[in-house]
Amino acid sequence: MASISNRAPATASRLHPLPVIADLPQNIILPCATLGVLAAPALLARDWIFLFAKGKETVCEPSGAALADYEKAHALWKAASKEERAQMEKPVKPIAEKVPAVPRARFHAGLWELTSKLIDGNFPNWRQVMPQFDNPAIVTFTPEQAGQLRTVLAQWPKVKIDNDAISLALPGTGLRLSDQNGTLHMLPGVRSSVPIGITVNRKLLADAMALGTPVLRLFSDQDPLDFRIGLVRVILMPLRGTAVVVEDTAKLSAETQWLGCTVRLPDKHEGEVIAISRNGGKLVATVGDPPRPAIQRVPLETMKLLSRPVLAAA
Repeated sequence: MASISNRAPATASRLHPLPVIADLPQNIILPCATLGVLAAPALLARDWIFLFAKGKETVCEPSGAALADYEKAHALWKAASKEERAQMEKPVKPIAEKVPAVPRARFHAGLWELTSKLIDGNFPNWRQVMPQFDNPAIVTFTPEQAGQLRTVLAQWPKVKIDNDAISLALPGTGLRLSDQNGTLHMLPGVRSSVPIGITVNRKLLADAMALGTPVLRLFSDQDPLDFRIGLVRVILMPLRGTAVVVEDTAKLSAETQWLGCTVRLPDKHEGEVIAISRNGGKLVATVGDPPRPAIQRVPLETMKLLSRPVLAAA
């Protein structure tokens, strides 16, 4: 549960974010309710000061009522005969109990202060699922475009059968939003460094957009969407089995040049190019090698052409 209060800001001597977050673990997990409160316009309009407190282990002394109950029970036990004591359990005096430290996250935004608990457990190892390519497609938004996208997502029509999937097609300039029910919306002006598309969960995308104006990094339609707003980073997993059609002249040209060709890979294996796709700013090939499963994501410049397919006579 997150708690929020509107009060006068703490004195400058109490707001020292750098020493306080020195003990911050590599990752912390906040409740969704906390992120919802932080997305409120009153907080988004201000700079945040973030503080992390590990908390301290405390000692909880037994209550007066517990001690009084013990004294009564102990007096009865002492007054009992030896035979009666054999049938009774000897009272145990209450002792102080140690209460484990409870870490908290605190956010200061102007007059507002938000204090939130943290979720126990280990944060998912999202780095493990991120591609290793260092040249993703970059998608940028202006604040006006981000506001338009938030409005579109909030007003997206509901249908009886809805898996919350929404496809983003980015041909280079402009953003085309669509779903499997035929709903289509165009958002002009959004720029992508290369043509690319992806399908994600619409509700999760709306939650991420509520945090501000993002910069998106995409590697392919089958890789996680890297969603960044300042220091905030959101990883959205793609929905499988939902192809996004984006006109890509460079990809079409590469398919004409490479599909069906026999190539040699850097590891000396040979195989046939069976598909061309994008991984961020690079075009890569899927190479079929009969002794092994298909080899994914081989950059075109790393392959050596051995032979082209023989065209059958008309």
